[in-house]
Amino acid sequence: MVRHEGGLWTRGYRKNSSPSSPLVSVITVVFNGKIHLEQAIQSVVTQSYENIEYIIIDGDSTDGTLDIIKKYDDRIDYWVSEPDNGIYDAMNKGIRLATGEIIGIINSDDYYLDGAIGKIVEVAIEEPEAGVFHGDMRFERAKGRTKIWHSKDRLGKGDVYRMPVNHPTVFVRSACYKNCGLFDTKYRVAADYDLIIRYLFDCKIRFRYLNETLVCMSEGGESCKYTWDTHNDAIEILSKRNLPLIIKIKFRISYLRLMFIQYLKLKWYHKDG
Repeated sequence: MVRHEGGLWTRGYRKNSSPSSPLVSVITVVFNGKIHLEQAIQSVVTQSYENIEYIIIDGDSTDGTLDIIKKYDDRIDYWVSEPDNGIYDAMNKGIRLATGEIIGIINSDDYYLDGAIGKIVEVAIEEPEAGVFHGDMRFERAKGRTKIWHSKDRLGKGDVYRMPVNHPTVFVRSACYKNCGLFDTKYRVAADYDLIIRYLFDCKIRFRYLNETLVCMSEGGESCKYTWDTHNDAIEILSKRNLPLIIKIKFRISYLRLMFIQYLKLKWYHKDG
């Protein structure tokens, strides 16, 4: 029986975690995302791995998103719909609610591929010393074109001139969030980059790469947009660390290239329109 508690819907019980079947908390953050949300939800609730706690954080949507959430009410453990201070504030809210040993975050316009969570759990059981797990991602471009974005088995200082992992594929042990902190919400778009850099170099958490395609990401999300604000935030994030100057130079060159490509795409789009 679902009950309402100050804006939060909860089933009123806690799921258990065990060494052979650790509880995985999956968080979906959404705001007016009815177009893709159902696909994201289905990708979680149809996973072959069953010990999942599913949490949805909605930012007070008005477009019918809540109707979709309520449609899957019997498969969602907790959901809340209320105003927030941006995507990373919503993610932090979900992390604080999560009771799982391992936590994954899937945005409303992305979705997990079949068996993705089970693959994460298998490696997490085999390698308890690892704190962050990540893999490859299928990127869906316009007109049905796709591309696989590969990550790296080993990450070093030379890899951080760009986002060093495919962040939608990332799963983190809850202990890492407890010991090393959540997303820094002063970064409106680059907080995921800050968290990964912080975990790699400040906290020295072990990252474990899975040579598997785990998530499908659609073109057009916030992380696919390149702005000066994000550029400046990333430079600040890099400047906090004792990293070689060449890394900041490589980041600037790489990011400016992406901004230029984005400009050309927008120009061609408006020309064609």
